[in-house]
Amino acid sequence: MDEEMKKGQQCGALLIFFSGSHVPSLMTGMNAIMTVSAPFQYQFCLCFYSTLALYFSVNIEYAVHGSKEQIEKIKEVNTMEYLTLNTGAKMPLEGFGVFQIPDAQQCEQVVYDAIKTGYRLLDTAAAYMNEEALGKGVARAIADGLTTREELFITTKVWVQDQKTEETAYEAVKASLARLNLSYVDLVLLHQPMGDYFAAYRGIEKAYRDGLTKAVGVANFYPAILANLCENVEIIPAVNQVELHPFFVQESALENMKAYGVVPQAWGPLAEGKHGIFTDPQLTAIGQKHGKSAAQVVLRWNAQRGVSIIPKSVHVERMEQNIDIWDFQLSDEEMAAIASKDLGHSEIVNHDDPAFVKMLCGMKIHE
Repeated sequence: MDEEMKKGQQCGALLIFFSGSHVPSLMTGMNAIMTVSAPFQYQFCLCFYSTLALYFSVNIEYAVHGSKEQIEKIKEVNTMEYLTLNTGAKMPLEGFGVFQIPDAQQCEQVVYDAIKTGYRLLDTAAAYMNEEALGKGVARAIADGLTTREELFITTKVWVQDQKTEETAYEAVKASLARLNLSYVDLVLLHQPMGDYFAAYRGIEKAYRDGLTKAVGVANFYPAILANLCENVEIIPAVNQVELHPFFVQESALENMKAYGVVPQAWGPLAEGKHGIFTDPQLTAIGQKHGKSAAQVVLRWNAQRGVSIIPKSVHVERMEQNIDIWDFQLSDEEMAAIASKDLGHSEIVNHDDPAFVKMLCGMKIHE
């Protein structure tokens, strides 16, 4: 029996060599198995076929998805938290925004890079003037096997100019789809609480019913305006995208959204670099405890509040850092310390300023 055990071990060694190296070892292993007793043949076969299945599953995965490094990035995405919207659509808690990337060639490349890095939520808008470039980046990433359309969550927005009637908003969604070269998007937002936003909202509700989008929502709708909308529409907004960061915490706005089942999403989650946010001593100190940067701490802070975040960068290194926030947890004390930086108002935009409202209403993005 000891001799047979030894032979069985030899066969096992050959099997390990096969699974980790090359196929010719298969024949050697199969010849060796014939020299051992039936019980060991049985055990060998169990081990052999399970390892064979593992070998082919791993290598098929590499063949389909790419290199080992790409597989690791895909696995990292699987650690991403997701939110289920009120329409049943699933949205990643973190995404990638393309605001202020007007150059078409650059935008296409950064979208491709973002997908390769692991982002699956992509946020654009008609007013960003880069929907076509984003669509090209998406198409290239899909063609190269980095992702599928079903894995992606793509958001666009209807601009104020088209928030006049139900029809203009509906046609704006169709125009965005044409520029994106997509048959549907995952989320359509009204970009501002201006124009006839009730009529415009009916237009994007129609787009939802017609299958042009998986969900509808709004952006920059502050508490009273959002409450008024929610009380008078058929489909509650799935998302409200507003300014949210440690210097503009908006806890009351979050409570209002929660009451209506609206998911908060932060534009400018890094305060557009203001307030020395990247070198803030307190944020830096918290980051050092977790082996993270101040920026990563700020992004994690919003995510732990249940706020979807869409940071932007044109640099791959920054993209990688911004998405690397899912392996640590801020304590209650750290969360409170970060929130204590709240100024209680925005220093980026002011929707209460008539001149600002007039400027937005006068901004034309097409004829």
